[in-house]
Amino acid sequence: VEIVMPSVVQLQCRHGLIQSAGSGFFVTSDGFIVTNAHVIGNAKNVQVTLSNSKTKSAKVHGMDRLSDIAVIKIDDQSESYPAAPIGISEKLRSGEFVIAIGSPARLRESVTFGIVSSCARLGLGANARAAYIQTDAAINQGNSGGPLVNLDGQDIGINVMKLESFNGISFAIPIDMAL
Repeated sequence: VEIVMPSVVQLQCRHGLIQSAGSGFFVTSDGFIVTNAHVIGNAKNVQVTLSNSKTKSAKVHGMDRLSDIAVIKIDDQSESYPAAPIGISEKLRSGEFVIAIGSPARLRESVTFGIVSSCARLGLGANARAAYIQTDAAINQGNSGGPLVNLDGQDIGINVMKLESFNGISFAIPIDMAL
């Protein structure tokens, strides 16, 4: 958690009168952040709260709604940003311990712990052909876009959703698919 936490950010997105919130994480030191497309929606302006509580503006750099992945970039290039160490999700096995980090209910830097229940769960979300990582680590509203991390402190997934009527069944997009 200490390795990855500095790279995790909280996002505030405005879509006209509607405001949404979620999570994301730096993948490069020059300010590129990965999150979910459903967190960004149609927002043009995104406010990013860093782990040091500073707030920065970001612009949408790219989005793939089918895979539910978005990339934004911090406007302020006057500093270097802490990029998350990236792992290899293809090496995951059922039963491995994982940590989900994000901002559920706008509670920044929240951490939950669980195991990988399935490495390639098919038939979910908008892209029914995608293979999601299933975990029992809690991924609640606001965790979307945050990292799913292995015990080596490497990001191996992007938190995306949970099954509404069930506790302990959550999903992440494998990092190998996202990047």
